Amino acid sequence: MGLSTDFEEDNLSPADYNKLMKQGGEAFKSGSPLDQNPHIDDESRAAWAEGWQWEAYRTQEEAKH
Repeated sequence: MGLSTDFEEDNLSPADYNKLMKQGGEAFKSGSPLDQNPHIDDESRAAWAEGWQWEAYRTQEEAKH
């Protein structure tokens, strides 16, 4: 069984995943800690955390320049 980038029926759509990533990024900007992820299901939690972490990284890199 190989890795797949296809979204299965019971998974979030790419648009919903991106929306949750944006929410996580906004949470980082507003000062919410990563452990205050408001989502319950694994995929939503992962998308939110990915957005939070991406915004943290982007902010750190932006500060270097």
